[in-house]
Amino acid sequence: MSANTSGNTTILTTAVWVMRILTGVTFIISGVAKMIDPFGFFYKISEYLNIWQINLPEGIIIMGAVGISITEFMVGFMLATGSYRRSSPIIGTLIMACMLPLSIYLVIANPIEHCGCFGDFLVISNAATVVKNIALTAALIWLIPYNRRVRGPFHWFVQWIQAAVAFVYIGA
Repeated sequence: MSANTSGNTTILTTAVWVMRILTGVTFIISGVAKMIDPFGFFYKISEYLNIWQINLPEGIIIMGAVGISITEFMVGFMLATGSYRRSSPIIGTLIMACMLPLSIYLVIANPIEHCGCFGDFLVISNAATVVKNIALTAALIWLIPYNRRVRGPFHWFVQWIQAAVAFVYIGA
């Protein structure tokens, strides 16, 4: 292997891990912050639904709040640990395909004060949310082809164990 190829591999490995950790930690913090106060997130979702004049039963909204929180945490955990290298950036990108247009709408229409991305843990403006979501989306799109090229610390046949432990942790 030539020195240039080795250097490119090191750069790619470093870039993939930086993107994994930055995007993963962002999703983890968002999921945990919402899961710590699911009723606060419930009220934020209700606020959105009221703006759009959508009436749903409270049970559906609270299940959605918990489901979103768990999903964000799990995707973040999988990204940050380099697990499920193919599916985790795709699922993260699908989440951002919903959140990015929503955050752009919030900047344009300004129907609510802040998005509630990180619950009450970190309140950021709607404009900052758009910038964050653009950066996350770009990182996730970049990870889709490159994430599979860099192995994570867990072998593919034991990744389900760490996923199960993470799920029990966030669900408890």
